[in-house]
Amino acid sequence: MDDALFKAVEPGAPATGGRDLADLEAEAARALLHSREARDDLQAEMIGLYSTYAAAWRYGQERLAETPLASERRATRAELKQLRGLTERAAQAAIRQAYARQFGLGKRAGWNWRDTDAAEDKFLLRLRREEYVFVRRFLDDIEGGRVGMPIEQRAALYGNAGDEAFWWGFLYADQSSDRYLRWVVGEAEHCSDCRYLAGDLPPDDLAKYTNPNTVPLGGRWGVGVYSAQELALLGVVPQSGKLRCTTNCRCHLERATRPAGKPQARLQRTPFRSLEPKRVQPRYEQRRRRYDIRRVKRDTSLAKGLTDADVEAEAEADLLAVIVADLVELAEQAGAVDPPDPTH
Repeated sequence: MDDALFKAVEPGAPATGGRDLADLEAEAARALLHSREARDDLQAEMIGLYSTYAAAWRYGQERLAETPLASERRATRAELKQLRGLTERAAQAAIRQAYARQFGLGKRAGWNWRDTDAAEDKFLLRLRREEYVFVRRFLDDIEGGRVGMPIEQRAALYGNAGDEAFWWGFLYADQSSDRYLRWVVGEAEHCSDCRYLAGDLPPDDLAKYTNPNTVPLGGRWGVGVYSAQELALLGVVPQSGKLRCTTNCRCHLERATRPAGKPQARLQRTPFRSLEPKRVQPRYEQRRRRYDIRRVKRDTSLAKGLTDADVEAEAEADLLAVIVADLVELAEQAGAVDPPDPTH
């Protein structure tokens, strides 16, 4: 983040494009509306991609079951593999574009009209790469018959996941020391983590969990209000993957004033940890943790985050994977390799 973001984002300031308070509030309302449209667009795109792939996969399996010819089986498997790659890349592109759009809209909702800087770009890279893990998992589940719910319903969750980028943009729009935000739970059923952060979890319910956090119930003032810098340290916003509810989150952040009185505890300088951690299969969890979100620091870097060398190394690894895949595909077409059944 550049130094301007650590000064008050006030009406008329450079970060606001010189807009006055009325204009900023009107633009913030429009940004929230456009964010909902961006969510709908991503949902529709994901539903189309996964539904199409699922139908093609079923058809491909029927063809494999019907033909005894090895050459035709190889051709069918090659087609399915190519379609899988195209689907995965299309889903990644949709996420990349939606997250960039949502983050920018979140900044505008937070009265900041500056373009994303290098640190924010790295932050978004981590955010979307974590989501790419779930793209692979969804495709694996389609192929293994483990979707567990209507494909349209599960694919729609990706639109909700994009809201996380919006709230990160809103949070990082202004990291002034005197900016405070309230964690608000709406009219819905909420998970233990959200109720804890909002200060809405009854003590009897809290006693059921082993709490790994030092931040008290409802924050240091017990009313669900946090400084923007504190939330950045906790590394959590609505729709965050750290929450028990993840993409089913129905919470939001809103501006607040500093609560009266002394805080009940010191700042928790480590990331928030769920009261009920929601794990995925080890092979996905291990990859996902590589891209665990780190906060943005004042010097425009990520705290223990992705370095330029990391980005270059991952790009090289991606290129190598593409080259290897192309070589394998050429070998398959030449009949030199009979690939394993994708269902195993």
